[in-house]
Amino acid sequence: MTHPKPTDAEMTEAIVKWQKVMVDLPKDTQIGTPGTQCEIKNIFIRDVADGALFKAMARTAKGGAEEAIFTVVGVITDKSLPPVSWDNAKHAASGTLTQSVTIAGYDTDAFTKAIGLARKVQELFHDKVDDAPIVSFTGLANSEEYGLTLTADTRYFTRSTKNIPEDARVRPEHHVDPRGILAERESDKLAICADNIVAYLQLNDQEVVLRDPTAFKFKDVVEVGFTLHTYRTFSPDLGPRYKCKVVLRSLIHLDAMFSKRIAAAKRLELKRRIDEETNKSAEDKRWKRMRKNANPIAMRFAGKGKAKAIEFDSETDEEQSVTRMEELRVQ
Repeated sequence: MTHPKPTDAEMTEAIVKWQKVMVDLPKDTQIGTPGTQCEIKNIFIRDVADGALFKAMARTAKGGAEEAIFTVVGVITDKSLPPVSWDNAKHAASGTLTQSVTIAGYDTDAFTKAIGLARKVQELFHDKVDDAPIVSFTGLANSEEYGLTLTADTRYFTRSTKNIPEDARVRPEHHVDPRGILAERESDKLAICADNIVAYLQLNDQEVVLRDPTAFKFKDVVEVGFTLHTYRTFSPDLGPRYKCKVVLRSLIHLDAMFSKRIAAAKRLELKRRIDEETNKSAEDKRWKRMRKNANPIAMRFAGKGKAKAIEFDSETDEEQSVTRMEELRVQ
């Protein structure tokens, strides 16, 4: 039984199929708004930290506003998901410890539209932030192998120059921090807050349930829920600058067909290599026996006196010393 690697056409077909499934879900089940159904006129930018942080917001049907979360389906091409190892946890204090995922849409129409929406939101940030330039926009790339890709990430911790109150702190799901590594790194000014939470989920029929982050594999089909933030930085040489990034809010597991096929193909390849090594070893032993059996003199005198000097594993008798053969004849 063969397990061929998935083709681009197969992955494109799967993305289109699952994008339709997610769009057709009941509104109360959806996590965010599909990028194909969001209108830019309903998005606006809000300053949430006195010019230090701006967020994309969406107007609600009741006239209110909430953080804008956009969704799109793709295939995982790279990831750095929980749980955190002890070795990586040493980066916690610097605030650079993140959970991230990169997906490819194989140039499907829905994926391309979601990327286009993200770029339009970026333009809204440019209009809102007028006291300093936005110098970078991370999260969108054009890969030679996959075409357009989207990378979304979220920091595990919020840092503050002031003590973070207890009511602002939240506890992540057990599968995100099963060994308490993140909890041990918290301090008065470093904490896990609502902005640091990513929902790891699984679609079961029409219901979305919790999913262990370790279950997400390379080439799994997933839905990413993301938003956009722009935050201020400062350089002694260049002064204040802003950076815009794609922030991960949710990751829903949809289909593991491709990752299972890749894993099966790897197992078959490993088995093939082991079989080759086993067969090679068996073949070497067979030839060694043949060489021994083709030299009856050596077999007769093996272990007896001067005949020990005979190398009966030699490829030919020409390698044997003439004097040694004469000694055998004398015996």
